[in-house]
Amino acid sequence: FTIMKNLFAILIILSITVTQAQQNFIGPINELRLSISEELEPYLREYITEGQKRGIHNIESWMMREVDKIYIVENFSSFYKPNVLGVTLSGWRIIHINSACMNDILILKRTLYHELGHAVKKSSEHTCYQCSDIMGTKELQKDDLELIRNKESWNEEVDKYFQWLVN
Repeated sequence: FTIMKNLFAILIILSITVTQAQQNFIGPINELRLSISEELEPYLREYITEGQKRGIHNIESWMMREVDKIYIVENFSSFYKPNVLGVTLSGWRIIHINSACMNDILILKRTLYHELGHAVKKSSEHTCYQCSDIMGTKELQKDDLELIRNKESWNEEVDKYFQWLVN
């Protein structure tokens, strides 16, 4: 039974990867050997800049060690549980982002940061199950979104996130 589950997982990953490979990808970004959906490039650049502003000057090399591909996945719920916005497949060095995130830039950025956090930390850890911080698992409510749409609140969340990342 375990072999069947593993084969099924491999089949899903390969089918998503083949489907995504047919999309328009750009790379390398800066000096990164990273295949990334074109729509995600500005947010990945912003992620690197935000880390560097907070003194994490080696953030690109951290990512290089842990991530090879970041894809936006159409029909995400066909492959993953409903309401899941992103998945980090650490063993495969792949991050999948639900295409539904493209409807809201803040949700997209939060999801990208969240999944990169898993990859860079090599952890499935969530630091908060009841709050709306970037590494939390709570489904975002309207009030949470309004709070973090405020630039100052978002910056506070990003500060906490990068502090978590380096500790």
